[in-house]
Amino acid sequence: MDRHIQPPLSTIENPVFLKPDKRHTKQGHPYFSFVSHHLPVIKLDIMFPVGSINDNNPAVPLLTANLLTAGTSSLTAQQIAETIDFHGTSIYVSVSKRYTIFQINLLPKFAKDIFSLLTHLFVEPVFPQHEVNLIVNKHIRHLQINMEKVNFLASRLFNKIIFSENHPFGRSIQTEDYKNISRKQLLDFYIRLYKKLKPIVVISGDINDTISLSLENFIDNIGGTTSLFDHISTIDIPSIPVSKQCFPKTGVQSAIRYGKLTINKYHPDYFNLFFTVTLLGGYFGSRLIQNIREDKGYTYGIYAYLNSFTETGFFYVSADVGSNYGQATIEEVEKEIENLQKIPVTKEEIERVRNYMTGIFLQKIDGIFAISDAFLDLKKFNLDWDYFNNFLKTINGITPEIIMNMANKYLNTNKMSSLIVGQC
Repeated sequence: MDRHIQPPLSTIENPVFLKPDKRHTKQGHPYFSFVSHHLPVIKLDIMFPVGSINDNNPAVPLLTANLLTAGTSSLTAQQIAETIDFHGTSIYVSVSKRYTIFQINLLPKFAKDIFSLLTHLFVEPVFPQHEVNLIVNKHIRHLQINMEKVNFLASRLFNKIIFSENHPFGRSIQTEDYKNISRKQLLDFYIRLYKKLKPIVVISGDINDTISLSLENFIDNIGGTTSLFDHISTIDIPSIPVSKQCFPKTGVQSAIRYGKLTINKYHPDYFNLFFTVTLLGGYFGSRLIQNIREDKGYTYGIYAYLNSFTETGFFYVSADVGSNYGQATIEEVEKEIENLQKIPVTKEEIERVRNYMTGIFLQKIDGIFAISDAFLDLKKFNLDWDYFNNFLKTINGITPEIIMNMANKYLNTNKMSSLIVGQC
């Protein structure tokens, strides 16, 4: 190989994905398995369709998930923590609007012991009041610290602007939500949802038949019988007027948000719009970076996002800028959007963005654990592997005309709401 010669570039069109084995327990409950013996490590993902929207107090779902490891009828929090540490295991919990995911990283030789521990945690949690008090105080302190940050405030306030304050997607946890929470509230929430619903379970890594049998015993003992999409119901999305707001806060920076509701992953235009948003502000060489960071010097970083919910999509631009540049930054964002609407993008820029997006896609499926994460993301929206093939097909066929059409169709600046947290 002559390393002085650049290897030829090739287009990725129809990749072959490593798909999981769909297996069933003795009681007929499905789970998914990605087997790889390259490393003596296992990742177990347990996803419940339980999120912050499932209770009138959004702090309850968060605390319930985090306190499953705080004590059972037979184990104290300290005993649980010591067992986890001794076996070289880690447990991470993430709670979103609709889902709670428990990610457990463990060693194969300790799989039976860890699955036994997990059974105790998911079947007999007791939510000791003193542990509830400890984590409540921790979360209150953390929230108080974050409330001084303009970026944190902007995210919370902009969700309210887009969805309304009382909508499940616009509601944020307040300090008052944490106060006076009792173990009974958490236990009732656990019984109402965790005992009723069957999670999606994905195991990946160095798995053998003995480990699979231990896992199946664990799955048969947790949750109920209601499957993921049998539980989820859609939420009405309100029609909210365009809003231009400024929330005064002293400091050296202002945080901006700018955006609107758009389309989600189910829409046939989604990939074309995703490409357009990436070109606008989705990577470090984007137009917003070149203008607002490199040319104007208003910020270190500014990015555009296209998020999906089951019911809708959400486009927004986010940045922390110098305290004097909030409104000027929003004006520059609008100029860049209007340029996309009126001036065709060059083929060279399209190729650059396509290469970036392809590279990010390859990272998402690089390795057994990354593939299992990608698979779990598909399951959240009840999508299959064709979703990724359609993604590659769409970005490989993108044209300047398509980008211009997407910018005019979905990024109308007259329908965008904006928020500045900082100097008004």
